[in-house]
Amino acid sequence: SPSPQLVFPATTPAGAANSTACGPGRSPYHVLLTASSGHYQRWQTRVFFHHYTAIKAAHPCSDLGGFTRLLTLPDRLTLAEEDRGLSAVMTTIVARELTKETEDLGFVVLNRPTSIRAVLASGQLAARLAPDERHVFIVETDHVLLKPLPNLLATAAGGEEAAAYPFHYMDPRRPGCAPIVRRHAGSAEAAARVQQVGPSPLLISLEALRRVIDGWVNISFDMKRDGEADAEFNWMLEMWGYSVAAARAPLKHLVVERLQIEPSQQFGVRITPEAAGPRWYEAGGEPTHHVLHYTFSHEFSRDGVPMVDNRDGEWKLDKRAFQRGVPRDLPPPPRCALEAAWVLWRKLHETMEAAAPGPNHWEDAPLPASPTAVLAARTRALSSLGVGARLVGSGPWRWGGDGDLYLLRGGWAMTPWGSARWGAAQNWH
Repeated sequence: SPSPQLVFPATTPAGAANSTACGPGRSPYHVLLTASSGHYQRWQTRVFFHHYTAIKAAHPCSDLGGFTRLLTLPDRLTLAEEDRGLSAVMTTIVARELTKETEDLGFVVLNRPTSIRAVLASGQLAARLAPDERHVFIVETDHVLLKPLPNLLATAAGGEEAAAYPFHYMDPRRPGCAPIVRRHAGSAEAAARVQQVGPSPLLISLEALRRVIDGWVNISFDMKRDGEADAEFNWMLEMWGYSVAAARAPLKHLVVERLQIEPSQQFGVRITPEAAGPRWYEAGGEPTHHVLHYTFSHEFSRDGVPMVDNRDGEWKLDKRAFQRGVPRDLPPPPRCALEAAWVLWRKLHETMEAAAPGPNHWEDAPLPASPTAVLAARTRALSSLGVGARLVGSGPWRWGGDGDLYLLRGGWAMTPWGSARWGAAQNWH
């Protein structure tokens, strides 16, 4: 395949550190953002890069170093057709994208390890690193930096060559996973070394990345062709390919819980340790984690009730709804929605507000219709009917011995089993 193409930006991001001015002790790493073609990952790339440059400018002497976007493009597209001006503001390496459904085996994420292998083989990734950058921080487009990550490997004392996040859904000891892991690890000894980590976010030395890359590619493809592994690992398959390849290398990770947070309306709901003002949802203090991964949806009623068991809320923020862009008029969360939803909404709007017409423009899109809009309109008046009007806001009520029942405005209820709809029959008085 042809060598990747390197494209330099017309401008340099603000906040580049001067090693002399920063003094001793700085150990910078290079940020590598992996991205595929299309609107969906392009607007996410803009969000990541905006907050990368903002944090780098605010913390010029942190270990946050240079930046490169690794973009895969299919043969049918040129950079000019796909780019929409992004390479004018960020250094970009273009690698060939695997042909869909054939070369990528119907799994587009396989482009990540294959493109990284291409830029390692061509020497272009190594050439992008500054003389004092010995590590690479691999991130994805749906990541947002919340605060600078110190180079944890600079002080690692246990032989660790990488630092990674412990994904709770990647337990190699789980009964459904263990035999597959053992089969692809090649030995019981290698299987025992598999850690509960993935390839992104990942801080890793360049030498260790070179050592693990072939195994990462080959095992990922082998797992995709393995029907049992494909069914069990599903969208996590390439992540498992990395973790098993690392165990075979062998490569030891520093496991960092605070590296990343993956919030939704149910978990990871606090981003900062305390509120900053009278309204509790205002972010206060330094974020507890370094990276926000917005892979899960945020679903709330109009009153800010989290949808524990209902997939669709009257207000929702889910990246999958914005395949062609994010509307500038994206409404804010309900006032009482949990902090994580407010933080993500602000991060998107800060990027939109900073984007201007020209090379760094924002890709606007229509606001998607809420699937619950009709149902909400029908239930809005229920609480005004006789006994219903008196019940709103009262309680809590008890449902047998199972727990508290709250009857809220708009026909929503919080029960011991999750969120629900409620109403009063019209012939009640």
